[in-house]
Amino acid sequence: MHSTINELLTLPPDLQSKISLMHYGDTRPNWEGQTGLMPFINQHETYTIET
Repeated sequence: MHSTINELLTLPPDLQSKISLMHYGDTRPNWEGQTGLMPFINQHETYTIET
């Protein structure tokens, strides 16, 4: 499922804190610091997800 950042920003903070943004276009720099509790993650990097 793909949602816009504006749609994701309407989610409650507890849900936003569980979301990482991965599919983004060339406009990522325009959104840096404006994604609520949802960080961008980078392709080709390994991340540890704590449950």
